[in-house]
Amino acid sequence: MYDKLGLLTFACYPDGTDDLHGTWQPGHDIVVLAAGYFAYDVLNCFVRKYDWAFTVHGIACFVCYLLATTPFLERDVLYYLSWEATTVVFNLLRAERGDTPRKETYKRLFFVLFFVVRICCGYGYTVGFVRRVWPRLRPGEWMLPLFLGIVAIANGLNTFWFAKLMRKALDACRKG
Repeated sequence: MYDKLGLLTFACYPDGTDDLHGTWQPGHDIVVLAAGYFAYDVLNCFVRKYDWAFTVHGIACFVCYLLATTPFLERDVLYYLSWEATTVVFNLLRAERGDTPRKETYKRLFFVLFFVVRICCGYGYTVGFVRRVWPRLRPGEWMLPLFLGIVAIANGLNTFWFAKLMRKALDACRKG
C-alpha cells in the first residue's frame, strides 16, 4: 500500500518546492512510514536469513528513506518508492501454492510490472535525476553522493533480478 501512496504523493507534490531539501507533510508522512517499514524489513532479512540481495535492498532502502526524513530528496524518494508496487505481485506469487493458472498469471504480471516499473521507468527517472543533481554536488557534502550510491545499488539489484527473471522466462520457453 505504501508504494501506491508514494506514487500518489509524488504525483500530487506541489510545484515550486525545493527539489533537494523541500518537504510537504503528506510526502513526509509516507517517507517516515517507508523508513519504518524498511527498518523492519532489514531485521526480518537477518532473522529469516534471506539472501544477500534482499538484505542489501532492505538496507539501501532504509538508509534512503531515513535520509529523506531530514528532509532530503523527499520528492525523488517518493518516486523510487513506487518501485515497490512490484512487491505486491511478488508476495501474491509467493503465497500461491502449487502450479495453478493463477500462479502463472502472477508470474507474467510480475515480469511485465518489474520490467516496466523498475527497468524502463526506473532507469529513465534515474538518468534524469542524476542529470539534475550531479551539477549540484559540492565538496564535503556527503548526503547527495550517498544517495547517488544507493540509487546505483538499487538499479544494479534491479538489473540482477531482471536477469534472473529473463533466465527463468527463457528456460520456460525452451521447455515449451
